[in-house]
Amino acid sequence: MKKFTSFILFFALSISVFAWDSPIALPDVGDASIRVVSQNAKNYITNFEASNLDCWGCPRTMELFEEKTTLMANVFLALQADIVVICEAQRNDEILSYISNAMNTLSGTDSYTYIIDGIAGTVAPAGQYQSIKTGYVYNYKKLALEGNSGSPYASTSEEYYSRLRIQEFREIATDEKFILSANHFKAKSGGGDQGESTRLKNVENLVNELKYNWNDDPDKLIVGDLNSYTGEQPILNLEAAGYAEQLTRFDENAYTYIYGGEKGILDHVMANSTMAKQITGAYAFNINNGEYTDSWKYNYSDHDPVVVGLKLKAVAPTPDPDPDPDPDPTCPDYQWDFRTGLNDFAAQGVSGNANWNTNETYGLTINGYNKEDNQERWLVSPKLNLSKAKSATLKLDHQIYYDNGEIGDYVNDQTMWISSDYTDNVTTANWTQLVLSDYPQKSYAEATSAIPSAFLTDNVRIAFKYTAATAANSNYWEVKTAAVTGVCEAEAIEQTEMPTLPASKFFRNGVLYIYRDGKVYSIMGTRIE
Repeated sequence: MKKFTSFILFFALSISVFAWDSPIALPDVGDASIRVVSQNAKNYITNFEASNLDCWGCPRTMELFEEKTTLMANVFLALQADIVVICEAQRNDEILSYISNAMNTLSGTDSYTYIIDGIAGTVAPAGQYQSIKTGYVYNYKKLALEGNSGSPYASTSEEYYSRLRIQEFREIATDEKFILSANHFKAKSGGGDQGESTRLKNVENLVNELKYNWNDDPDKLIVGDLNSYTGEQPILNLEAAGYAEQLTRFDENAYTYIYGGEKGILDHVMANSTMAKQITGAYAFNINNGEYTDSWKYNYSDHDPVVVGLKLKAVAPTPDPDPDPDPDPTCPDYQWDFRTGLNDFAAQGVSGNANWNTNETYGLTINGYNKEDNQERWLVSPKLNLSKAKSATLKLDHQIYYDNGEIGDYVNDQTMWISSDYTDNVTTANWTQLVLSDYPQKSYAEATSAIPSAFLTDNVRIAFKYTAATAANSNYWEVKTAAVTGVCEAEAIEQTEMPTLPASKFFRNGVLYIYRDGKVYSIMGTRIE
């Protein structure tokens, strides 16, 4: 592992000096412009009621809580964290204010804040783990939030909606973005399989959420306490989905947790291929599980923090090793079945928090009911080549569904659009509406729209646009399949070569034929006999 000095000293905006004498060397994550730290904080709570006094690691008094906060803040500042993911924080809106305020105080800045997610409540049906959540602290002078902090599967997984989270960040200096998923999977306890089936479901939900609903940027980073060791099935499933472990990439002996004297990685850093190319280093900082004198002075959890360095940049896709330099266009016949996924359509949100989802039964779905007002959500197709077509048609198998007792303005709120100058931002492209022939209500039916001739070119995108002025009067939009098909120039009919000798004409049953060289031809030159 690369290291640098154990004594960290730096000026914070030329205002004050943060200094902390670390008992062990700090990781060197290279030429990073952003540093993400992930920490299972082990019951970071201020609920000192009797019902919580039996939880392991819970601070029993405000004094002990403040001591724990200071220990963590020193470590996060020493690691030069720009984003901190904290697992096992109390479920209320203000708990993360303590650690962000401590980091501001110790550094002499006002750079750190936290995401207010509205997840609160200390009691829930699933037990004590319902009283904790996963959250974000970040440097708002370096990073901006894009969209909303997602809570995947809130409606179907009451126990875990507060512990699997997703947020898109934008680096202010470069305008580059990435998706950060903060996770705390089911613990290794309870049930015949020790929670393994639930952890596998956690993986499935997370992979699907990242695949289908967070397509604004391709770079995706997964961190947190996954309660699974390297080589166990949940981690293997994440690897199969295209996410690679970064801790062992940079340190083959990395560990974040010790149980029964055995070291292992429970707190992972996993990245997809484009994100991995922008990682400058990823290491565990063994401050809580280290072997050094007076370690008790520094311990605040039974999990070590991990730090990952990012140098964000645009990453070009892997080129085709044998590209066709000038592929001939074919007659367009694009078919999409949304019951199997988003089919490389890209989601973009202008406002609101409704997400595009896919379902094996209903296909593509989006619903703004009881979410935020003023929804504007787009779903843009891959590039289409319609240049061969004389005409083309859009076809949907869809329905409008509503629970509010009053149908929203679906003709204007659930619409289809087409553009020939889209690049990567729906707000900068020129769009023309494709008016659908039918808006079936609570029953799937086919709807069509003719593609205007101006868009029979080689760089076309169609897009779903979902809008809703008010959350109380918003519809569901459900689309099983979509297609864009063209009618192209008929292929020339190969003609039989006409003989060159003199010919005679005759009628048979009212049909004109040509006789030449002892053979009979149709008037078009096709040999008859």
